[in-house]
Amino acid sequence: MRSGGLWELYGGVLAQSDEEGGIYFFRLPSDLRSIEEKQWSLGPSLSCPVRDFGMDPSQDLLLLIESPRWVGQNADHTYRLHIRTLTTGEPHPGARGGTILSHIQTFKDADISYAIQISGHYVGVLFNSVYADGTELIIWDWKTSQVQMHLVGDQIRSFSFLSQAYVVICLLREYDDGGYMPVLLVVDFEKESERRQNASDVQYSFSFHCPHLLGDVHPIAFQIQSDPAPLWQARHDPRVPFHIDKNNSLYVVSLWVQVEDTVRCVTTLVPSTTFLACINGVNSKDPADNKVDFDWDFWGPRGSRMLAPAQPHSSVWVCYVYGSKYVVSETGEDGGSSSLSIKIYDFNQLALKRGISTEPHTETTASSAKPLQHDVSLNQQTQYQIFPTLLEGGDIFEEDVQTFLPYRSRTLTPPFNYNCSVLCSEDSIIIVDSRHERREYIILTF
Repeated sequence: MRSGGLWELYGGVLAQSDEEGGIYFFRLPSDLRSIEEKQWSLGPSLSCPVRDFGMDPSQDLLLLIESPRWVGQNADHTYRLHIRTLTTGEPHPGARGGTILSHIQTFKDADISYAIQISGHYVGVLFNSVYADGTELIIWDWKTSQVQMHLVGDQIRSFSFLSQAYVVICLLREYDDGGYMPVLLVVDFEKESERRQNASDVQYSFSFHCPHLLGDVHPIAFQIQSDPAPLWQARHDPRVPFHIDKNNSLYVVSLWVQVEDTVRCVTTLVPSTTFLACINGVNSKDPADNKVDFDWDFWGPRGSRMLAPAQPHSSVWVCYVYGSKYVVSETGEDGGSSSLSIKIYDFNQLALKRGISTEPHTETTASSAKPLQHDVSLNQQTQYQIFPTLLEGGDIFEEDVQTFLPYRSRTLTPPFNYNCSVLCSEDSIIIVDSRHERREYIILTF
C-alpha cells in the first residue's frame, strides 16, 4: 500500500498516491472474464498539488482536485478540478468547455474533505466542511464546464447518482425540539436551477423518509454508497462478453448514531428499483407534482432490508458495494480463537428466485418465539433470507422496524483470522490489511 494517503477503487481499477505526489494504478484481473492485470503510473509532475482525485476508466477520465492557495503571493480561494486522461495525465480531449472546473470558497477551511463521483458526462463533488453552512454539493457537466446544481447546508451528509437525471442526497433534518429526521432526498438535477441554494429549497425533489429516531439518539454520520454509477459504460472487449446490469444497482445507506456512550450503525440496503418505482408512479399520475414526500411505511418495509450488524462496514474504506452485491467482514470465535469470515450479500432478485426454485432445500420452521430469525439454508455457505428482519423500537427508533426485501448471502473463509476492512469490485474482493506499519492490499480475484 502506497503512503500518499489518497486512494480510489472504481471500474475495476485500484489507484493510490505516494508521498511524492504520484498516482499508481492497478487494473484488477479476472480469470472468469479474461481480463489481464495491468499497472501504470502518473509521476509527481502533474502540474498541480493533488488534494484528492476521482476517476472513470471507461472514459479514460481522471479528475484532480487542487486546493486553494490560502497564503503567499498568489493566494486565492479557488478550488480547481483538473480534467485529465487516466492513461497519460494529459488534458482530456472531451472537455470542450475547458479542462479546469473552478469553485470559489468564501472562507478558509484547511480541513475540508471531499467526495467525488462521476456518472457519464456529470461529476458531483461534495465539499464537506465542519463550519456552519459550509458544506456544498456541486454537480457539473464536465464536458461543457456548466454547473447543473449547487446546494449548500449542514443537512447534506452524502450523495450518490441514481439515474441520468436524479441524485440521492442523505439529509439530516433537525426539528425545533432538537430531534433529527434522516431523509433520502432524490433531486432532478437536470431540471434544478444552477444557482446556489439551500437543500430545502430545491424545486424538483422526492423525499424518502426514514423511521423516526428516539429523542436521545444523536446521529453522527449518514452515508450512501453505490457502484458503478448509472451512466457507467462497460468495457468494449470481445473477450469480455458479459457484465452486470447497471439497472440492477444496490444503495447502501448507513446511519451512525450515538446511544448513550455507544456508537451504533444501522445499514439499510435499497435497490435502485425501489426509488425509481415510487418516482415513476408519481410522475405517471401527475407529472406536474414537483415535490413529493414518501413516508417510510410506503417505501421502506417492502423495498429495503435494514440491518443492525454487530460489526458494521468501515466508514473510511467505503467501496463495499458493487452492482447488487454488498460485502462485509465478520469476526467470531472458533475453538477459543478468533476467526474471520467475509459475508457477501446479493440482492439480485431474479437470481434469488431462480436459486430458491431450482435448488433442493429444507425450509426451517419458524418458531412462535422468534419467527423472524430463520433462514432457508441450501448449504453451509449460501443462505436465502426470505423472512423479515425486525429492529425493535425503543432502542434506536421510536417504533418497531420490519423490512422484508429478500436476499441471498454467501460466506467465505479466508486463510487468516485477523480483523480487516473489505472492498469489492465486479470480479474481486479486496482485503485491507492495516495491522502493521507496512500495510497491504490482499486481492481475491475470480
